[in-house]
Amino acid sequence: MSSETLPLHPKYKETLYEFDRLYQRFGTTGRHIYWCPIDEGEEERLFIQDEIVQLAFGANLFFRCNTYPQKILDCGLLRGGGTIQMMEYNMSVQSDNGTLTEKHAIYQWGAKYRAAMQLDRNPRIGATLSRLLRDAGLKDLEERYIQLPIGSWPENARQRAIGQKNLDNIDRLLDNFGLMPLIKRGGMSKDSFLELTEQARREARDPRLKLYIPL
Repeated sequence: MSSETLPLHPKYKETLYEFDRLYQRFGTTGRHIYWCPIDEGEEERLFIQDEIVQLAFGANLFFRCNTYPQKILDCGLLRGGGTIQMMEYNMSVQSDNGTLTEKHAIYQWGAKYRAAMQLDRNPRIGATLSRLLRDAGLKDLEERYIQLPIGSWPENARQRAIGQKNLDNIDRLLDNFGLMPLIKRGGMSKDSFLELTEQARREARDPRLKLYIPL
């Protein structure tokens, strides 16, 4: 075993079932590190998300930087002279034409999600990443803001392809991201949650709203 690795503690392997979904016990208790399921349903959503990101990045694994990297890792031990690229959703669905209001279910889902999550974390951490990285001593920072459309409303062919895939992503995300925070922490009944997410899905498919999620 490498001197830089340690065996995984058994507590990180413990799981539990909530709302008929499989979760990592450690991630949903204590500091509530990870509230998403770890089952096949979430794995499928992550594959869809990866396809969306590749389309948004023009089939590139990373944005071009000043130095060409010799090694690309999803996660690793950072040393001096390296380059890191991070990506975060802003969990607040927006409308390209301003027609989304507080009365819409998809807006209410986002508001309830952020209210539940901000008790112990910043659900809009993406907007502050550059400042946090700069404060940590990183240099030559570059920040990009990308609108990922939801649905087939964009006229641009690539954006429309992203939007069509993103419909499937959002359809799954509403449940996968929302079950634990909105019901267990936010106090919603499961019936109310299911009613809210079903209405949000219908709105996501409405091309008149021209919805997108910031990245």
